[in-house]
Amino acid sequence: METLAALDLHDATLASELLDFAQDCLLECFDFATCGAQPGSAERLRLPRCERVNVTLRTLGRLRGSMSAEGETLGEQIRRAVEQAATDKRFHSRLTAIEVPQVDIELWLQTGSEPVTAEDIEGGRCLELGVHGVAIRMAGKSAYYKPSVPITSGKRSLQSLLSGLSRKAGLPGDAWKDPSAELLRTHWTKMSRDAVRNPHQAPGERVVSREMVGRWLQESVRYLVNSRQASASFTYLYDPIEDVEVLEPANRVRAAGCLYSLSRFRDSPHAIFADPGFDEALRGLADAQLRRTVVQPDGSRVMPEADSGVAPKLGATALLTLAIGGDWLSLQSGSIYEELFASVSQAQQPSGRFLTHFGCPEEDPRSSEFFSGQSLLTLVQRAERGDAGVLDRCALAFASYRRQFQTAPASAFVGWHVDVWSRLALLTRRSDYADFAFEQTDWLLAMQVQSGSFSTWIGGFCNSGSMPKYSSIVFLEATVRAYILAHTLGDDARADRYRLAIELGVRFCDRLRLDRSQYAWFRNPARCEGGIALSTLDRRVRCDVPQHFITLCLALLEAEGIY
Repeated sequence: METLAALDLHDATLASELLDFAQDCLLECFDFATCGAQPGSAERLRLPRCERVNVTLRTLGRLRGSMSAEGETLGEQIRRAVEQAATDKRFHSRLTAIEVPQVDIELWLQTGSEPVTAEDIEGGRCLELGVHGVAIRMAGKSAYYKPSVPITSGKRSLQSLLSGLSRKAGLPGDAWKDPSAELLRTHWTKMSRDAVRNPHQAPGERVVSREMVGRWLQESVRYLVNSRQASASFTYLYDPIEDVEVLEPANRVRAAGCLYSLSRFRDSPHAIFADPGFDEALRGLADAQLRRTVVQPDGSRVMPEADSGVAPKLGATALLTLAIGGDWLSLQSGSIYEELFASVSQAQQPSGRFLTHFGCPEEDPRSSEFFSGQSLLTLVQRAERGDAGVLDRCALAFASYRRQFQTAPASAFVGWHVDVWSRLALLTRRSDYADFAFEQTDWLLAMQVQSGSFSTWIGGFCNSGSMPKYSSIVFLEATVRAYILAHTLGDDARADRYRLAIELGVRFCDRLRLDRSQYAWFRNPARCEGGIALSTLDRRVRCDVPQHFITLCLALLEAEGIY
């Protein structure tokens, strides 16, 4: 008889056998006909028991049962856990026969555990949320959480997770800090039908190809287009676990950024693969944003804020200018592009710097980190289309913004300015522009997690030991832009260093995708495809995250020598 330790628990054949057995156990609970065990399966099911086996049942993303059970063999553990889960009454009602054909079964095998202390956990380096499980025992009471709990329950911090675990055990919320509490870090293998269908598709571990990036691009374009609402605005924040829109105040900067990414896609060679109706949708989204703009007495045009009492942000007008300035949308918009561009141009001061809000002579320091790069990109876009006159405006801005970065470097600044100065360096072959793009990128790469014990952090960008999040997408695009520049200039050593960082970064970004292996957790999987999450734990999708992922994919496909 095989031993559990000798088996590859990630093997698709084994997973399929165990899931088939769990499915048959569920059918037997309702006296339905079963498929019957496959030859050799019985031997597998007599394997020694795991530390714990959990069976979780979901229908259409709704949790319907989740229980573990004791048993002398793995097969007994699975059978009894299925029976317990099928009669679990904690989730509104017990599972009924009509739901059985729709049930998604998750099989969780706890393969190991070790004791940890509250001090270890509070130190932040021994428990990786979303990867490790955790258990508590104290005063004859106990409870455990699987690794998925921080993702599916909203308990995304160690404090909230362990407080919830303590209360689940019938203990006070701070019991986990008690010296007499026994805490365990647990290790699990998850088996599900989606994983069986895609046995070598673990996010963040797969080998990424050019074809794969192209598919990701199409999916995220489709997500943004499909997220448009009756008002032709984008769904700002979406929770796929609950299938709800999280209502937030309108953000016209981010809406314009989404339109910019779709315009960039439309102008790329990859638009030939767009879904039927894409052009009509893009035109409608552009028209809706243009209807919100206001023409000034001097003939320029700006995007006002939703609150008429707030000075219009330069970023919203700059990003809309970039979107409408694309090759395809500019043909549809007549003189409107020139009116928008005039507004951005007039926001540039004699010093070369840009105002951050129309009508306000004082810059907002935080806004200047974003809006200056977005405004300079409108000049770069013009220059790339043959308007050499704007290059003097870029040169006028250079010294001031380089000094801003060198005095107070900020990642928000780098995300846009590397794009600006790398593209200008390619246009003008000015070495100082190239040096500035490289200087920013080298500073940024010091924040990339390239090793460490937390596997899901590798490749992401973070400050002060915090978890990498969606901003890593922006920083990775900047790195790709710097790589294109280094590769074009023949700086092979620098290009090789950037390429390694890009390979790690792309794998991290893959973990942010709403992956098929998680679709059983989502109540409306069709709405989720192409969505990019805020973090590996927080699976909500804010519209600007797939926006930046689209422009990242376009940059990756533009770059030579990566794939």
